[in-house]
Order: sequence, then structure tokens, then C-alpha cells
Amino acid sequence: MKPCRRCHKEKALSAFHKKGQGHAAVCKVCCSEKDFLRNHPDSSLEERESLIDNKRQLLSEGLQRCTLCHAIKPLNAFRKNNRTPTGYSNQCR
Repeated sequence: MKPCRRCHKEKALSAFHKKGQGHAAVCKVCCSEKDFLRNHPDSSLEERESLIDNKRQLLSEGLQRCTLCHAIKPLNAFRKNNRTPTGYSNQCR
């Protein structure tokens, strides 16, 4: 268990990206939120918070939205991808 530097919640090490010989200080979900905010600077604060809350809720339920077909699917419908904040590809199989 390790605390996230951004959300301050205790999470399992699998919730953090590997970095060097250890793990990142910020969890994958918070890292995903940070990336989203960087990529959507023009959206209003309420829109961003709503989208982030929706994405966080989906991830906690083991679901994710496909960026191609826009369907909400279980995580096993996505390929594993260590380069994304969630650990899964953004597009379904």
C-alpha cells in the first residue's frame, strides 16, 4: 500500500505506474485526470470535473469508454497498454 501524492488515498502498488526501480508518486487515475486537464484546457471547470468524475466512476467499476465506438465496455475488452494512465488501450479490440 502506498499513498497517492495527489489524491492522498492509500492504494495498492498496482494502482501506480512503475518508474525506474520503484513506483510513481501519483496513482494512475490521478495521472489520467492530469493528462485530461492538459489536453482539454478550453472546457469549463464544471465540464472537466464532471467528465473526470464520470471516468473515475467507470474505472472503479471496471469499465472504460472506447474512443472509437464510444461504447462503455469492461476493461477486458481493451488490450493492456503500459503507456496509458489506466494501463489499458483507449480503443476496444
